[in-house]
Amino acid sequence: MMDVCGIMMDGCVIMMDGCGIMMDVCGIMTDGSGIMMDGCGIMMDVCGIMMDICGIMIDNG
Repeated sequence: MMDVCGIMMDGCVIMMDGCGIMMDVCGIMTDGSGIMMDGCGIMMDVCGIMMDICGIMIDNG
């Protein structure tokens, strides 16, 4: 089970890095189009959910 947790943890760290980058990109693009903003809002929601799941998994790990 710990092996799975280790792999999940690695994936979570990568996801968090990716989410940080996405949010930076979204911040830059906010000045651009409203369509991008909608996509970014969805991405941020997904990232938030993923981080919550990761946090729970880390606690239970």
